[in-house]
Amino acid sequence: MNKRSFLVAAGLVLTTGATTASAPDNSAGALTPSVDLRLRSEAVHQDGPLQSAIANTLRYRLGLHTPTRRGLSAYVETEGVSIIGSDDYNSGPGGNGRTGRSVIADPSGNELNQAFVSYTHPSSLSVRLGRQRLIYDNARFIGNVGWRQNEQTMDGLALKFHAGSRTTLQYAHIQNVNRIFFSDAALNGHLFNASWTLLPALSATAYGYLLDFDKAEDSQTLGVHLHGRRTSGEITWRYGVEYASQDTYAEAPTTVDADYRRLHLSASKAGWTFAAGQEVLSGNGLRGFSTPLATLHKFNGWADIFLSTPPDGLDDRYFQLGHAAGRVNALARYHLFSAENTAQRYGEELDLLLGWKWTRHTSVKLKLASYRASSWSVDTDKAALQVDFSL
Repeated sequence: MNKRSFLVAAGLVLTTGATTASAPDNSAGALTPSVDLRLRSEAVHQDGPLQSAIANTLRYRLGLHTPTRRGLSAYVETEGVSIIGSDDYNSGPGGNGRTGRSVIADPSGNELNQAFVSYTHPSSLSVRLGRQRLIYDNARFIGNVGWRQNEQTMDGLALKFHAGSRTTLQYAHIQNVNRIFFSDAALNGHLFNASWTLLPALSATAYGYLLDFDKAEDSQTLGVHLHGRRTSGEITWRYGVEYASQDTYAEAPTTVDADYRRLHLSASKAGWTFAAGQEVLSGNGLRGFSTPLATLHKFNGWADIFLSTPPDGLDDRYFQLGHAAGRVNALARYHLFSAENTAQRYGEELDLLLGWKWTRHTSVKLKLASYRASSWSVDTDKAALQVDFSL
């Protein structure tokens, strides 16, 4: 969103908030604050010349909701990240400059994280204008990078329309992406997403993401995802197949011609879940399939070795075992990585997670990742202990 448009949206937020809060006929209540705190200690050790890194950071989000009047409301939220103690880590592009240490992508800073006005029709339509969090489907293409302390948000107009109980249509026009490094990237982006319930056990999602960046490579991604769930006795099955094609768009300086394929299957019983799948991002030796607006950490290993697709592509085959009991959940996932174009083995990774819902407002999470390189990058170990508090 350009500066003028954003100032207009911010003005609407303030105006709507003031008008709604003071209107005598507003029966929806008063302004509602929100508080979100996250304390994290994260450590990284890698083979090679980089020194080990440790980052102790505190993330805060403070928000304010206006009441809803005739479907109209507004929200404003600030976000900041503070370093506790020394900054013995490389916080990434434009950060603390400690390039001799491993990267932990949590720079210190603060920003206006969200500021939007919204309109919601009870049965069919919702509209948001301004700076907002956008997550489509599983966040593989459009996400908020929720693992990092400073999340990714976008400036623009987002629409969501329910055409009956079986069809949902979404569209967003994005003018700016607020990156996790307290930086931004201007673009002219059109995001289309539609989902249908075809059968009780089968749904379909079709999408098109047209991205014209000012200072990054443009692309057009079109895809479809067939997915569903079915219960057989005590076992719940979830399954899906997805395909997307990525082509040249706008003023892309190089030819873009890549595809994306994913298969996934899981079975759940009595709190246990076993899952297996394969995710393939193609590459031609010069460029790999890209997902510049995705929540990347969620996919292809928590060691973050494959945040960008290698030129020869990526074939990620994974197996996962999880268990949830009461307020405790645990997960183990194994990845086997290879090149899509040449089948050369890149490496393997084991990820472990232990979570505990401590109280209604507080949770604790321990996350571990261990990557062992064969031909890509270097051996990498990561550990993170995190406490979340929200009201």
